[in-house]
Amino acid sequence: MKNKIKELQFISRKYILDSIYNAQSSHVGSALSCIDILIANLLFLKEKNQVNSLETLEKIILSKGHGASAFYGLLSCFDKSIDPKKYYQNNSWYTGHISHEIKHITHSTGSLGHGLPVACGIAFANRKELLSVVLSDGEIQEGSNWEAIMVAPKLGLNNLFITIDYNNQQSFGKVSETINIDPLEEKFESFGWNVKRGNGHEVNEMVEIYKTNCGHDRPFVFIAETVKGKGVSFMENQTKWHYSPPNSKEYHLAIDEIIGKYKS
Repeated sequence: MKNKIKELQFISRKYILDSIYNAQSSHVGSALSCIDILIANLLFLKEKNQVNSLETLEKIILSKGHGASAFYGLLSCFDKSIDPKKYYQNNSWYTGHISHEIKHITHSTGSLGHGLPVACGIAFANRKELLSVVLSDGEIQEGSNWEAIMVAPKLGLNNLFITIDYNNQQSFGKVSETINIDPLEEKFESFGWNVKRGNGHEVNEMVEIYKTNCGHDRPFVFIAETVKGKGVSFMENQTKWHYSPPNSKEYHLAIDEIIGKYKS
């Protein structure tokens, strides 16, 4: 399993860097922040639902749509036709915010705060399948999320779980300094959610947390403590990489670093 995880981490991260460098587009830090969460969701749901990897990805809504290259990168692990050079190009559906026009993507996201309300409707309509939503911490500032957070326990949506990509970074600074969302645990618990907090980059640990807490008597939220730009040292915890694309030197340095960390 360890080797499989490292393979997924490497292929996905390389896609993120290749696609964003080629397009000279934004959100490399955001995608690197959430990719390990997506991998853990995939491995957990695949085992839980007993379906193949591509079908499993249909049960994950990446509400932080600006992390699109992370989802496309994970898709590319199982569909070799997905070319990073198609990302963010004219006449391509591999858009900078995630598009459901791509097979195995359930919902277009990018206007923050929409993924969770839609997921509540899907989970309500089909209670037999477990559904995952990945939110960003800055996205929690959207009021539509809190309406969904209140209604999910009311509707008994124990087949729904959330992971919050908590890197404390958003467009122009720290989440805690922009609009502070804490204390998150107490807020979710007060609305009737089961809550856990942990490391958002330890894939095996996240899988075990999901196994222990998902699908019981109420919806579950995992607050995943993450590092924006994870895996590329000069991008980590730097707000700059919310918008800035790497130049040629930075791109090659980043590729060399992820080869050393995830390919060896």
